[in-house]
Amino acid sequence: MGKSFSLRTEEEPETPKRPATPGWIWVLIVSVPLLLSAIVVALAVWLTTTTAPQPPQSGTTLAERRRVTQPEAPPPPPDPTPAPRTCALAPNHGVLVSGTDRARRPSVALSADRVGVGFVRFTQASQSCQRLEASFIELPTPLPAALPPETLPVVFDEGNGCTGVILHTPTVALVGTQPWAFTCRFPVSRGLECQIRRSASDIGTWGLPQTRDMPGNTVVAAASAGNRLWVAQPADARGIVVVTGSTAAGQRPDTPSFAVEGSRTDAATLDAVSETEAWLAWRDGGSVGVVRLGRDGRPVGAARRVASLSGRPTEPALVASASGAVLLFGDATADGTGALMVAQVPVEGDPTTPVALVPSLAGTTIARPRATLDAAGRIITVWTERAGERGTVRGAVFRGDDLLPVIAPFAVSAPTSDAGDADVAPGLTPLRGAVAWEERTLQGTWGVRVARLLCAE
Repeated sequence: MGKSFSLRTEEEPETPKRPATPGWIWVLIVSVPLLLSAIVVALAVWLTTTTAPQPPQSGTTLAERRRVTQPEAPPPPPDPTPAPRTCALAPNHGVLVSGTDRARRPSVALSADRVGVGFVRFTQASQSCQRLEASFIELPTPLPAALPPETLPVVFDEGNGCTGVILHTPTVALVGTQPWAFTCRFPVSRGLECQIRRSASDIGTWGLPQTRDMPGNTVVAAASAGNRLWVAQPADARGIVVVTGSTAAGQRPDTPSFAVEGSRTDAATLDAVSETEAWLAWRDGGSVGVVRLGRDGRPVGAARRVASLSGRPTEPALVASASGAVLLFGDATADGTGALMVAQVPVEGDPTTPVALVPSLAGTTIARPRATLDAAGRIITVWTERAGERGTVRGAVFRGDDLLPVIAPFAVSAPTSDAGDADVAPGLTPLRGAVAWEERTLQGTWGVRVARLLCAE
């Protein structure tokens, strides 16, 4: 019987089996990416719904829906040519207040309801002498188009060339709340006499210091604040003296407190800042002088001078505030053209170099500027432009701090008239005032006109 046999070999090691992966791990591997994708989608949807325009609610108007669904249009650009700002007169070209007699050099003041105008009227006393009347008139506002027949100027004082009495133009200013006139006369035998008047029965006499050898071409100036008054008058044919006092009727002035000496010193002007401060300016040959005064009329600091380009400045105009003063005067520029010059004078320090505030046309001259501060601190100024034999009164408004123009130059007098020697007074509100000027009448004589000044806001 055959033998069975088998071939023996070495046993090979058995490969171990890998353990099976648990089922929950497979679930986690599949679900995490899906969860992250869902979060990203949800975040994108949320951002989209919060930044997109919301649908209009029920009941909203069409305009509201448009505001929700459409962006607002940008504002229109500003008008490159705004409407010009100017000043008007009321009544137009003013009302004649002096009658038919020859009248010159007006002065004006404006209260809440009254306009006061002072001027000198010339009447013929004889062939060789002229009689002068210091006149004052008050009119209610608004001004009438023509002077009522029953309204006549009050004659405060008279002068007569035959008797040697020189009469000064009345200076009109507010004392308290109403216009008052300061009238001065110079009887050679007694010296200068001044009075404060408002009506024929309302007189306060000022026994101002006597002077001798009355100089020509001199203006008596006055300014008041509260119940304090400053008066600048000629002194001994040379220079100017300042006196102060109370505006109460019958009060005498204080002792003269300040004098400006000089053989060519004249044309004084004053402006009061408060009851304790005023400024004085004057013409001194080829320059203009200015000084700050205290309540007693004495200088506060040294006097300062502003040189004229031509050496022939006109009478100066002066406006003052707590920060300093502004001087205006007519002059000629290097090419001979007349111009209205301006210089600023700080409380302390040197004045600025004068510059042309309003250039004039060739062949014209600037004469007798006058200026005032309105209720907002802007400068309202008037002046005369004269070409040949004809004069035109013009005005303008400037900012008081940097002298930038507010209202460009405008005409005050009628374009066909011959006018000059204007004065201006402030109103109680900004860009309001009154202006008075002299104008040649149809009869060939000079009359005084006055008007309210109404400037565009």
